[in-house]
Amino acid sequence: MSEVVDPFRVLFEANPKPMLVFDRETLELLEINQAACALYGWSRDELLTMSLRDLRRTEEIPELEFAIARERRHTKTTFARHSRHRTKDGRLIEANVELARVTFGGRLATLAVITDLTGTADAERRFRVLVEHSADGICLDQRDGIVYLSPGAERILGVRTGELVGVSSGSLAHPDDLAGVKVPGPGETVVNVTRGAYRDGAWRWIESTTTNLIDDPGIRAYVTNFRDITDRKAAEHATLETQHRLEYLLSATSAITYSARAYGDFASTFISTNVKDILGHEASAFDDPTFFFGHIHPDDRPQVEASLDGLIAEGTHTIRYRFRHADGRYRWMQDSVRLVRDDRGQPAELVGCWLDVTERMTAELALRRSEANFRMLTERLPTATMVHRDGRVIYINPAGATMLGYAIDEIVGRPVLDLIHPEDREDTHIRMERNHRDGGGPSGEIRMLRRDGSTLVVEGDVVQLQFDGAPATVVLARDISERRELFARMAMADRCCRLARSPPASLTRSTIRSRTWSRTSSCSRINCRCCSAIKDRAARASTAPRSRRCLPMRATGQIA
Repeated sequence: MSEVVDPFRVLFEANPKPMLVFDRETLELLEINQAACALYGWSRDELLTMSLRDLRRTEEIPELEFAIARERRHTKTTFARHSRHRTKDGRLIEANVELARVTFGGRLATLAVITDLTGTADAERRFRVLVEHSADGICLDQRDGIVYLSPGAERILGVRTGELVGVSSGSLAHPDDLAGVKVPGPGETVVNVTRGAYRDGAWRWIESTTTNLIDDPGIRAYVTNFRDITDRKAAEHATLETQHRLEYLLSATSAITYSARAYGDFASTFISTNVKDILGHEASAFDDPTFFFGHIHPDDRPQVEASLDGLIAEGTHTIRYRFRHADGRYRWMQDSVRLVRDDRGQPAELVGCWLDVTERMTAELALRRSEANFRMLTERLPTATMVHRDGRVIYINPAGATMLGYAIDEIVGRPVLDLIHPEDREDTHIRMERNHRDGGGPSGEIRMLRRDGSTLVVEGDVVQLQFDGAPATVVLARDISERRELFARMAMADRCCRLARSPPASLTRSTIRSRTWSRTSSCSRINCRCCSAIKDRAARASTAPRSRRCLPMRATGQIA
């Protein structure tokens, strides 16, 4: 005959949960399954010689016997308790023991099912400590109200323990914020920022993260973690006000301020809103990385791209280029930009300032054309033209260089006073300062030195004007050396003529002749009419009778 197998013993032996049966009076162990042997470390035979007391620490045996005695008095047939058990190697395990009254082999006994909570208990304690000491609040809210508030939540809301249990969480939110509150669906998580009521009636800003665990059998609630962000909101509000104020100030100026990435596509990260007033484009248009380079004049784009490479090396630069306005016309923009590096010294951001310099560039181009015309005119003028600034020659035309006997490049860059006669330099320096102060001066004469050291007399007109983009002094000079010499000869000739017509009575004819010839000998002209007249008169005087020749002298009483 085949042996009959008890199915209940098979279930007991094969159960993965540790199980044991002990006598309700003596606490002796009557039966143990393999899972219990594995948990405690003793063999089945060893455990059958032991009692329940052997599984507890000595100091905990009185607590065990008290619990057993209390359970004997109860009519309930099942119990559960938490206790600590000892293993064969001396370890202590946290155990949750579920007890059921049974009859085993005709004896009153108890079936114990043990769950090892050693790791779970530690985790639960850590979790409890974290929850109770967290600065954030934790709330469990079921459909009929709050069922749990952590100590942190009670501190945030200023309430006492248990005061809000059963209260609807919606009643704690500001009425104006309720419409914007998001409710998560099953298993979903949402974030809300609302104002919550504090105990004293004040409203505090609360940031909450809510997960819907209503369908979770172990939770059956909305789990909300929340924190007080009132100070952060105040700081954000102050920062926002400062930002708006800064944007207002930036927009009120004629400069466009911007920032951009210092790598990759150099895309804009910020641009002041006054770009709309100056260039007609919305600030948001610059969010497109291709917008900036796509609006630069094609002729200027290579220069701008090359300047970015130089900026990485130098750290700052200023460049001018044409940028297309929203109306299709190009505007000249002056772009001053600085490179900002991160803590590692790597390029992080570009910060720059844009100025519309179209009118200035138009004026500068007109000035350049005017200067080009000035140069073209002076190059062809027969009048010597010299330009000086800060006491040095910066330009001289060919006529001026020829007049002084220099090549042009020998004069440009030299001090002006080096070209002046030493005796006239002090007076010339005074004139230069006066002309610079007054914007010009009257015509005047001055002696200058040629390259060969000879002296020439020039007459000049002085005027102040812009030359090569800066104030300078322009001198128009004429060589009057020959004219001065001619005037001197004419004056000498005139004097000789007057002397020949009416010689002083005290002079003898021989004296007149000798002085006349000595005076007129300096005249080098061959056919000078004045000198010829003097010679003729002197000759006639020398041939006249002696008595007549001496009459004038005797009349004056001067005797030779």
